[in-house]
Amino acid sequence: LKVIRTAHYLVMTNSSGGDKFAKQMEINYGIIQKTFPFPEVPGRKLMPVFLFQNPEDYYAFCVKQFEWSAEEARKSKGVASGDFYATWYEAPQDPVHIHEATHQIFSNRLELGGGGSWYQEGVAEYIETKPNERNDIARRVKNGKHTPLKEFVRLRSLLMSSEDDVSGDSAASLHYKQAALLIEFLRESKFGKDKFLEWLHAMGNTPRGDVPKIEAVFQRVYGVDLEQLDRELQDYCQKR
Repeated sequence: LKVIRTAHYLVMTNSSGGDKFAKQMEINYGIIQKTFPFPEVPGRKLMPVFLFQNPEDYYAFCVKQFEWSAEEARKSKGVASGDFYATWYEAPQDPVHIHEATHQIFSNRLELGGGGSWYQEGVAEYIETKPNERNDIARRVKNGKHTPLKEFVRLRSLLMSSEDDVSGDSAASLHYKQAALLIEFLRESKFGKDKFLEWLHAMGNTPRGDVPKIEAVFQRVYGVDLEQLDRELQDYCQKR
C-alpha cells in the first residue's frame, strides 16, 4: 500500500499509477474550485481517496462497504461517499473522476449537501460534460419534451429514474443531462449568472426533496416559481 499526499488529497493505493492519478486529481480540484468558487481554509484535513489497482478489487470493496450486490458494483466506476472517494486505476482523465470529485468537494469543502439528486448530480454532470453533450436535452427542453421542473425536483434519485423514454433513451441518462443543463442555464445565462453563487449556496443548504423550500429559494433569489423557471429555461434553449 502506497500513501500519496498532495495539497488536497490523501491517495491510498496499491496501483503503480498512483502518482499520475494524484496529479490529475489536483488538476480536477482546480477546475472545480474555479467553476464553483470556495476559499482555501488553512489546516483542513486532506480528502481521502482509495485507488484500487483493478476493478475486481474495487467491486469487492463496494460489496463489503455498501452492501451492494456484485451486479450493482459492476455498474459503478467510482463512488464518493462520506469523506472519501473510491475508484480503480484505469485512465486518470476519465470524466467519472471529476464527476465524483465534485461530489466529494461539495461535501467536504463547500458543505452543500442539500437540494436533492437533481442539484447534486447537476453540478457534477455539468463539470463532467461538454456543452455539445447537452445539445440533445436542450432540443427536448425547447420542444417541451423534458420532465417539467415541478416534477424534476421531486425525483429522489436521478440514477433510479430508469424507465426508458419513448425514443428508447434511458430516462436516468436524460435526467442527468437535464440537471447539467439547468446548472448551465443558471450559471451562464443572462437570467441566472449574476445570482448563481447566491443560489448555489442557498439551494445546497436546503433540505433534500423539500419542494416548498426548493421553490422558495428560486422565489427569493430569482423571483420565479418552478413553472416560471421552466419557461425561462425553455426560452434559453430556444436561443442556445
